[in-house]
Amino acid sequence: MTGLIGTPKGFVIPKTATVYVKVSFASGCFSVSTLNIALNFLPTIVLNTAILKKCDYNFDLNESFNLADALPQLFINGENSLDLADLKVTYYLTEGAANAGVAATQISSPVTTHNSKKIVWARFTSKTIGCYSIAPIELLTYIPPKGRNSVISNLCDDNLDGLVDVDLTSFTDRMVYTQHAENIFTFYLTKADADTSTNEIKNPDTFSFSPSLTRIWVRIQVIPGCFDTAFIDFSFGKKIPIDNSKPFLINDCDTGNDGVENIDLTRFEKTIYAGATFEYYPTVLDINKGTNRILDPHNYAFTENLGPQKIYAKVSASGFCPEKVEINLSLKKTPMFSLPDYYFCPD
Repeated sequence: MTGLIGTPKGFVIPKTATVYVKVSFASGCFSVSTLNIALNFLPTIVLNTAILKKCDYNFDLNESFNLADALPQLFINGENSLDLADLKVTYYLTEGAANAGVAATQISSPVTTHNSKKIVWARFTSKTIGCYSIAPIELLTYIPPKGRNSVISNLCDDNLDGLVDVDLTSFTDRMVYTQHAENIFTFYLTKADADTSTNEIKNPDTFSFSPSLTRIWVRIQVIPGCFDTAFIDFSFGKKIPIDNSKPFLINDCDTGNDGVENIDLTRFEKTIYAGATFEYYPTVLDINKGTNRILDPHNYAFTENLGPQKIYAKVSASGFCPEKVEINLSLKKTPMFSLPDYYFCPD
């Protein structure tokens, strides 16, 4: 016969299988019998890893965990055909002890820990069929975060819309003394709101506010209830020092008296602020949105009766916040005259 099963004690089969058994005597005589195998599998107990978290308010690494609090994570009814009431739940210090299931190695709940992470094991044993499964329970202790008062400096109204824009989330490293991967930062207008986690500032990565607001609050939370708060002060940069108390005026000659002329908008740049960067826009709203920028300000096509009668320049320089200036445009008529025909007679 061929196809000898080399390890009959570890032979893997599906739910049903047919194998053949050969029985031989020393004399060489043998017989063969058919063995039909049909397996009826007992229900499997499906478990999940559980994690229990506590805040160490006293900073003493001496927290007590009720292991029964892990049951909703360990055992999910929808994943099992057995009811939780049909199972006996016991707890152990090690995986090996949980698999062995010896009563003498069981531990009772609650469990007190003396370090930030401890793992114990739960064993679920069927009261009727005797099958069991085990799963770990992670007991995690968290030290409350310590909030740090901070300042975000040199803020500017970069698009000159009267509001300051800042990404609060890019400054979180300076808002807490000790970083933790699970720290969650939320922001509020008042300390009372931060303490109670109400009226949270939405979209803190694109927070826009009036310069009249000079302080907000951050709540640093590592797990629910384990938090601290701190204030964030806003410090604003200095605007570029230019005299924009009155608009600049360009009043060029209309060479064709047709209301159309190419104008050099850049002629005041050295007067306004030498060395600055200038961007020109037809409206203040365009400055705010960064749209319709005039691409060739040296040769701006101005139509007196159709286009805007003023242009706005955004002035930027290193070390300063930007400012805008207004440039009024107008054309002045060019004098034109004609001569009558003159006739000259020869002498």
